[in-house]
Amino acid sequence: MRILEFLTDDSGQLSNMRLVGLMVSSGFMADWMAHVIRSLEFDPSWSTVSLVAAVIGAKVFQKGSETKK
Repeated sequence: MRILEFLTDDSGQLSNMRLVGLMVSSGFMADWMAHVIRSLEFDPSWSTVSLVAAVIGAKVFQKGSETKK
């Protein structure tokens, strides 16, 4: 299955961080698309934007720390 290949990290184990990133990004995009389809203004709250940025930043930080080992 392609989704399991995406969720598997370099060591061959399933990555919780990739799963969380996929879920948060998918939820954000679904909310955005729902607003576009209904012709509503998309004005996300700061907490939503902060959550997306934190998850992406955590993944970047995690990947950087893995390569230094």
